Amino acid sequence: MTDDLKGTFVLVHPELPYDPANKQNEIGSITHSDLSNDDVFVSFGDEPALYEPDALLVLMPMEQIHANLAELAYETTFRDLKSLTQIDLFLRYGSDNKEFMALELARDNKNIQPLCLESLGEQIRRSLSQYPER
Repeated sequence: MTDDLKGTFVLVHPELPYDPANKQNEIGSITHSDLSNDDVFVSFGDEPALYEPDALLVLMPMEQIHANLAELAYETTFRDLKSLTQIDLFLRYGSDNKEFMALELARDNKNIQPLCLESLGEQIRRSLSQYPER
């Protein structure tokens, strides 16, 4: 899975208590990872910064975001509904930078983050549980 992560866009958790790179709430791209040591290197256009997988947020699987959108309550604000709909559409029909654009929308609307973002650590653990070692 280490090579699979290269190029993945991530959002540094906005409430990360300790971030030596000072990149909270910024979007970067994974350049390298060593999951056996919980090391993920993220580039923000300058030198890579080192993070643990749980400090980074990624988009949920497209099907989960779509299901969350379909289950939204009538009390949901128009802004939240619009943002989540745009994320769903970007991921389904968007261009080459669709993941980046979807992360920007999620970053800018904290209300929808639980409906479209999860930690990279959660995603890795789920992936590993689906494919147990032989």
